[in-house]
Amino acid sequence: GLMGELLRSRCDWLAGFDISGGMLSRARAKHLYDQLDQKNIALLALSDERFDLIIAADVFIYLGALEHIIGWCAGSLTPEGLLAFTIELGEKPLELRKSRRFAHSKEYVDTLLKQAGFRSVRFSECSLRQDQGQDLAFLSVVASLQAVRHNFEGDGELEVFV
Repeated sequence: GLMGELLRSRCDWLAGFDISGGMLSRARAKHLYDQLDQKNIALLALSDERFDLIIAADVFIYLGALEHIIGWCAGSLTPEGLLAFTIELGEKPLELRKSRRFAHSKEYVDTLLKQAGFRSVRFSECSLRQDQGQDLAFLSVVASLQAVRHNFEGDGELEVFV
């Protein structure tokens, strides 16, 4: 629901999945989504449906192992599509924390993305929440199935997918 508020003005069609019927009701009340479905993303199966952008903000921390969902994302994106998500940063590939949320290492996520066929992966450190008054380390991840070529002439703002 929160991402819909940020994305609605930037997209022609917006869909959302959630395992919680209550969260879907809250999202429906905002009248932002063209489609809302109750789905367990840990069990998603590939279909013919393709997406230009898949965002999972503050979601993967509840999944544990990410092999299945990363594979589903790779198979569900258009060739030019982007995957964007956040993870709580951990030292181990996968770690269940006292908070009952999972942390993942950068290396684990990077390896999974490359194995799934993502050719361009960017990591940015961020903080999405606190635990006992302390900021938790998170990574924002943006991945593309296409390689990105940077134009370092001029202001460096141009990125070209090849």
